[in-house]
Amino acid sequence: MREERYKILKLVQEGRITAEEAEELLKKLEENQNRGKRLLLLKVIENGNNIVNISIPLSLAKWGLKFANSYAEKYGEKIDFSPEEWEELISNPDLKGKIVDINVPEKNTQVTVEIV
Repeated sequence: MREERYKILKLVQEGRITAEEAEELLKKLEENQNRGKRLLLLKVIENGNNIVNISIPLSLAKWGLKFANSYAEKYGEKIDFSPEEWEELISNPDLKGKIVDINVPEKNTQVTVEIV
């Protein structure tokens, strides 16, 4: 949990999220630390460099994919999930693997979101 807390604080320091968003994430992280919940892995790679590499509890999936979508939109892509799809993501214990994989070769950028 220490590493996840550090990553959240680093996002605040870099101006990627607000202090209020960080507070919400830290609360959710604490709530889920002992539950053994699945994780959402969010990665953004630009020019071979890890720009974002964070693991968060799946209960924060809406935030994580919103964050990924902001990067995707930067490159003319969009990630669309309905409320029903969100519910399925969170409630289906068998659903695992990559759910978003966007590659923009001309920008040398890749955005991936994975459930583990």
